[in-house]
Amino acid sequence: MRATEGFQTPGLSPGRSIGVALRRVPASPAAGAAFGFELAATNGAGELASSNDNDWVAVSAAALVVLPEDGWIMAAGRINPRSVGELPLRQDETDLQAAIGGELPLGPARLGAGAILSRTLYRSTDGAGENAWGTHAQARFDVRRHGALRAAAAYRFAIYDPSDLVVSDRLMEHTLGAILAWPASHLRLQLNLTHAVEQAGRSLRNDRAEAALEIAL
Repeated sequence: MRATEGFQTPGLSPGRSIGVALRRVPASPAAGAAFGFELAATNGAGELASSNDNDWVAVSAAALVVLPEDGWIMAAGRINPRSVGELPLRQDETDLQAAIGGELPLGPARLGAGAILSRTLYRSTDGAGENAWGTHAQARFDVRRHGALRAAAAYRFAIYDPSDLVVSDRLMEHTLGAILAWPASHLRLQLNLTHAVEQAGRSLRNDRAEAALEIAL
């Protein structure tokens, strides 16, 4: 939107997080387990911001266990002191976050799950802390793994509560998916059907169907 033609708003910043990280990601072992980690200090201003919002940095740490057949287990934590708003109403907030997740291969099936918990502390106003959490579980089954055509079916359940200070903002989703691939022709077709369940008081018709066709040239 150009000036004088409507409400002006800043454009999107570069999609990156600026900082330094020390990381080790091992290859999937033939047997047993391999271990990796990451230690990072970043600008803490969000993944779409190229500059920091204050003089503090966000610090994170993660531990990774890599299993055979590309299985993995991960646990991570993060502390991010943030600043929001404009002077003279600028305020300091701190996010404390923890996450755990993993994916395990079981023959033609793969099982995955993850969870994240975030607590926001309002240092400037000394207000009540805000908790947010989410979790998901999913299963994929390879119907056909070899030959000219490969097919897989999957189911995913997810639930998300962005704030325990709001009583009607929880969201659940049930998703069914199917994948058809023709490796020799470099074609891949994906279909997702999602049923959304919202809490009473803010329920909307948010069911959706999504299809994608990928051609690798």
